[in-house]
Amino acid sequence: VPGYQQRHFKRDQQRRFFSTPYTVSTRCDRMGYRLEGEAVECNREEFLSEGICFGAIQIPPDGQPIVLLNDRQTIGGYPKIGSALSLDAARMTQLVPGSTVHFTPISVHTAHRALDLARRFNLSRPLREC
Repeated sequence: VPGYQQRHFKRDQQRRFFSTPYTVSTRCDRMGYRLEGEAVECNREEFLSEGICFGAIQIPPDGQPIVLLNDRQTIGGYPKIGSALSLDAARMTQLVPGSTVHFTPISVHTAHRALDLARRFNLSRPLREC
């Protein structure tokens, strides 16, 4: 889901981010998954520190995206191009270094709909006995 800081990325940089396949780096852990691929540049290098959500996609000065996960820092100042849908960020944690990741922009409405459908699907599934 593109975020409000997306406007600080030139259109060609946004297209690069959404059209480039990224590879999961060996530098991935519970804090975040560092990705490797074509570097993305931002018009600004730093922002005021602010709260960071699960799945936020930061672009540090080296231009290599980081998808922030469970043990992420609580605040940060790198520009964020958007956030991965929580369902997708959770699936990303199952990937091993060398796996490929692609990003597609979706609207907030579409994100809410996907989360609602996933919730309804999980509620409709019968409980399994242990």
